[in-house]
Amino acid sequence: MKLAVLLWERHGRPLGNLRLCRELAVAGEKRGWKISIVTPGGLLHSSPRDYQWNGINWVMRPFRGADAVYNRVPHRRFEAQPSFFSALEQLRLWGIPGWNPGFFSKDQVIRSWLARPDLAKRVPGTQLDFEPYQLMLEGGPWLLKPCDGRAGEGIIEIHRASRNVWAWRWQRRGRVSKDRGSFERCSAFVRRYTRGRHYLAQRQIALATWRGNPFDFRTLWQKDSAGRWRLTGIGARAAGRDRITTHVPWGGRIAHPHQALEHFFGTRAEEILDEVRKTAVSAVAQLDRSQAGRLGEMSIDLGCDREGNVWLFEANAKPMRFDEPEIHPAYLDGIFETALWAKGHLTGFGESECANRPPVSGRPAARGVPRSIRD
Repeated sequence: MKLAVLLWERHGRPLGNLRLCRELAVAGEKRGWKISIVTPGGLLHSSPRDYQWNGINWVMRPFRGADAVYNRVPHRRFEAQPSFFSALEQLRLWGIPGWNPGFFSKDQVIRSWLARPDLAKRVPGTQLDFEPYQLMLEGGPWLLKPCDGRAGEGIIEIHRASRNVWAWRWQRRGRVSKDRGSFERCSAFVRRYTRGRHYLAQRQIALATWRGNPFDFRTLWQKDSAGRWRLTGIGARAAGRDRITTHVPWGGRIAHPHQALEHFFGTRAEEILDEVRKTAVSAVAQLDRSQAGRLGEMSIDLGCDREGNVWLFEANAKPMRFDEPEIHPAYLDGIFETALWAKGHLTGFGESECANRPPVSGRPAARGVPRSIRD
């Protein structure tokens, strides 16, 4: 079996999560799989090429086809490039299937969940289109999230500090800044900061705490070879001091889900954790249904408030690394399972309804088809 990981390319070198690709190459060798890296530039070249691991580095070789392609293009801006769409079309013409056609957009994820009543009640109050002035008249606290954001970048937190004073914090490049002032000053800041970028507003939930800091959950889901969703792992993340989000790169800490819940809720811990699992699997199924069953993996972020109610926050089509020692090896195993499913059940990539995509102008002609594919 051959699995190709789709990345980007810069200055003749692959750009993306090379650590993951190396781990897949090592794990694949033990299973009889060959792992390569492909890029839009390499696939669309007059002589298609890929990168193969030689035990030391990635070496460019002629592309000889693949049984499935795993999309790990690292940035949204790359997925908006015409060459990305042309590469997906080229793979379709060659008959090579792949999973997860693109990053999710937060507003489309929320729309999908709101369409299902049992999930809609799990979504914090959300305004997909808002006017800062009107939003603040409704009180707070609010979290303003960029629909194309990732890892908490660009998020804004606003709340009313006193009768005539509002306080707000925002996160940029991992750094949290804060300010306070009048209604008008806060409204002007929000309008200025969000200009030119699509944001949604969501009621901030008072989360349960672990060691004095709010925590939430990240659940990792992958399809097995039969196309059934499987919970690969669940982790808890506690926010760092004075942080808005729980992301580990920005100061968050890893916690054990059951221990964190037991710390706050005592004997109710297992009951709440079970509700987290049930809510997450329903959220996964709904998103996959909205994508015509073309998704192969995702992570779902959830939290529970101080009364034990479970809330849905976000979904990620390209999950960040889970550092728990029991989760990451299972994730690598799951990728091979998902590749088997893609090979047997998919044709091409399809288009993601949860991604912000410009229209594709023009289609590439089939060219340079590798011999192993033609045969």
